[in-house]
Amino acid sequence: MNNVLLNIYEFDAPWAYETLKHVLLPGMKVAVLTMSHGDEIPNADVWESLYLPGGKIYEVLTHTFAAYGIPAEHVTFLSWFHHDGAYARKVLSESDALFMTGGLPDRFCDRIRRWGIEKDIRAFGGVVIGVSAGAMMQMKEYHITPDEDYDSYGYYEGLGLLDGFEPEVHFCNSEVQRESIARYLSERTKPVYAMTNQGGLLVEDGKITMLGDVTRFPEEQS
Repeated sequence: MNNVLLNIYEFDAPWAYETLKHVLLPGMKVAVLTMSHGDEIPNADVWESLYLPGGKIYEVLTHTFAAYGIPAEHVTFLSWFHHDGAYARKVLSESDALFMTGGLPDRFCDRIRRWGIEKDIRAFGGVVIGVSAGAMMQMKEYHITPDEDYDSYGYYEGLGLLDGFEPEVHFCNSEVQRESIARYLSERTKPVYAMTNQGGLLVEDGKITMLGDVTRFPEEQS
C-alpha cells in the first residue's frame, strides 16, 4: 500500500505531480469516500450539488485525476446518503486507489465504522489518498488542533493504516499550531510533519517522502 497525505484537492500542481505521477497511473479506478461532512451537507440534494457532474468538488477532483490519465468515468463517488457498506465494499474491491475527502475526521471515521468497512480499508492493497481529515484519519491515532470546527486539542482513534509519525494539516505557522505541535511532541514523542496547502507526504513501505512545503519537527540532525 502507498499512502498519500495532502491538504487540497488540486494535487496535480508541480510540487506533487512529479512524484505522484509514478504512483497514480493512467487508467486506474478510484473510489472516493465523501462521508466527512458536517451540517453543511445535511441531505442528498446538497451532496448532489457538490459531487455529481457539474458540482464544484466533482469538477475539481475529476480534473485533478485527469491530469494523471484517470478519466472521470473511472472515479466513483460514494455517498452516505445514497449508498451503504455492501456497495462500498464492492467498489473498493474493484478500485486501484481510495480517496478520502476533507472535513470532520471523527465523524468520517464513525460513518466508516457504521458502514462496517474499516477492515476493508485496512486490507486495501492500492493507493490510499487523504486530504486534510482524510490524511489525519489514516493514522492509528491522530490529534486535532483547535480550529473553527473543534474548540479543544484532543486525540482520536484513526483507521490504523499508518503509525510512527503525525501530520499537522493546513500548516501556516500559527501560534495555536505551534502550541499543538509542541504538545504532541511532548506527549507522544513522534515526529510531526507540518504540511502547508502546497505540501504533502508520500509513504511507501514505511519510507516518507515530503512533497512540496513540509517542515519536520523536531528537525533531523545532519
